[in-house]
Amino acid sequence: MGVALVTFHQANSSDGPRLGELLRQSDGASIEFETSDGRSHSATVFRLGTCFGRGLLVFPAESVHLTAGERFRLKYPQASR
Repeated sequence: MGVALVTFHQANSSDGPRLGELLRQSDGASIEFETSDGRSHSATVFRLGTCFGRGLLVFPAESVHLTAGERFRLKYPQASR
């Protein structure tokens, strides 16, 4: 079983600070992401500390195929505030 690795950043620059904070708080966490077809997929998310504002998704390669530039939505568990 292989894994897929996807680096990503926010789609809208105004979301950058919020994404950065989510990545700092959830480095190594299990989350879900939703693809454009509305399907949810499990993944582990990591903060790429050397790439400002970038994250890394790790998920089973056979579960979904993303293409360069494809948008997806991260689905974080409700964070305590």
